[in-house]
Amino acid sequence: MKQVFAITAGLAMLFASTLAQAGDGNGVYIEQVASASTISVTQSGNQNRVGLGINSPMSQYGKANRLGVAQTGSGNSIDRLSQDGGNNRASLSQTGTGNKVEFFRQTGADNVATLRQTGSYNSMVAVQNGSVNLLNAAQTGAYNVLLV
Repeated sequence: MKQVFAITAGLAMLFASTLAQAGDGNGVYIEQVASASTISVTQSGNQNRVGLGINSPMSQYGKANRLGVAQTGSGNSIDRLSQDGGNNRASLSQTGTGNKVEFFRQTGADNVATLRQTGSYNSMVAVQNGSVNLLNAAQTGAYNVLLV
């Protein structure tokens, strides 16, 4: 069982990152520069990935941001994800095969985003800027594309 896990943290105070993986070839690449922020990643299955690699990780900057990622199945990926600002919350869930969040960015303050994909080969791009916004997006089935 080969797993890749890389976390980089700079200028971080009171941050937490947790990771649970079951399966082969899963990878998580995180950069967190924050205070009182948390990231939680759970992957079950094979070849699931968060971040594009050590040179292009998922990133979280700011104060009191919370991010949760859950991937179940095989070949699911979250390529580019960034959260910047204060008190933002995001939850991303993918179940099935080959689902991809190509890009997700949340900037500002007090934003909430929930993204869910269930099925096969669904693709999503979502951007949320500003303050006090709510985004709730879900896809079920196969070969769906969502741009928000």
